Amino acid sequence: MSFLSLKTAAAAVTFAVATMGTAQAADVEIYGLIDEGLMFTQAETDGYVKKNTARKTHSFTQGSGLAGASRWGLKGGESLGNGYKINFVLEGKFNGDTGSLGSDNQLFDRDSYLEIVTPYGSVQIGRTGLLVGGSHGGIFAGKTNPFGIVYKNAGAVTVFKDASQRASNMVRYESPSLYGVKILGQYSNGTGLETNDAGNDALPSSQRDRYAALGVTFSNGGLKVALVGDYYFLNHKEYSSDYDNPRSVSLAANYDFGGYKIYGGYQRAENLRSKVFSTSVLRGNADIVMVGASADFGAGTLMAAAAYGGVKSFTIGQTTKELDAWQVSAGYKYKLSKRTMAYAAVSYRDADYTNINKNGDQSTDTKTYQCLMGLQHKF
Repeated sequence: MSFLSLKTAAAAVTFAVATMGTAQAADVEIYGLIDEGLMFTQAETDGYVKKNTARKTHSFTQGSGLAGASRWGLKGGESLGNGYKINFVLEGKFNGDTGSLGSDNQLFDRDSYLEIVTPYGSVQIGRTGLLVGGSHGGIFAGKTNPFGIVYKNAGAVTVFKDASQRASNMVRYESPSLYGVKILGQYSNGTGLETNDAGNDALPSSQRDRYAALGVTFSNGGLKVALVGDYYFLNHKEYSSDYDNPRSVSLAANYDFGGYKIYGGYQRAENLRSKVFSTSVLRGNADIVMVGASADFGAGTLMAAAAYGGVKSFTIGQTTKELDAWQVSAGYKYKLSKRTMAYAAVSYRDADYTNINKNGDQSTDTKTYQCLMGLQHKF
């Protein structure tokens, strides 16, 4: 971590401590979550592999944020009367196992926005999650299975594109609920996702990578449905001439029967710039389905999920590639108290990646086994 980052972190901690004494008067809350666990991962590869690449690997690690990112933040607001209010959120990730910040150059790398709440809806300005994701602000990926976008391979974080992505320079609108329906939209005039320069306010708009999304949610009793369409405008010089703009349509639904819940989601993503099933599929078009279920059991919850996806015939250079992948997972989380839970999860993934070229097909089939367990506390 750089000296500048250390100074910034120290200043933020000093501000947080000073704020504690006036939190009630200023309506400011300090909050957070710390998650610590152990994880074992083993990958076995059959078929074609590059020279000096191991066919079997395994790791056993202590990890932070296995079932939810370790984080700390400040949030608050002020009522202006007549249904109007101003809120703010400043939230950053940290690594509980080492004490380091989640990002070297961003103290509040998760959320950093000002919100204006009105009788006609709310507007957030700053940094927040994409509608297509499952991070704060997202309405799709986290709703497709009981693990959300956490629990590593067990959840949706590596299955769908942009499942945990956030963007800078964002304006996000959420309408009031009308008969259970909400309309949401967001636009980023410089996401900062591809390169640091892409989010630089000093650059003209024509040189920034921008993002737009439109979504709708419906809630009625135990039923919740979300539909999102999003589009990237790749204007950065490294990509604008070589890549078509990525876009996707995503649909998620779940139903709570009381005691147990079922989930499902589908995504069609075109001209991908991100990974799906932990595999780079640049320029590819993906069709991905995920389903799941959860049930109350004792003081905790049993969880299960499955996903399948394919990316067909996408070309990089002179080579055509295909991906065919599926995974299954199971887990359990147990409430030790209102703020503390223990958890465990296991998952299995099979990803078949094929290069199709003039010298014949080169197929690589990777099987990944993962198990994890840990403890999480909210404060």
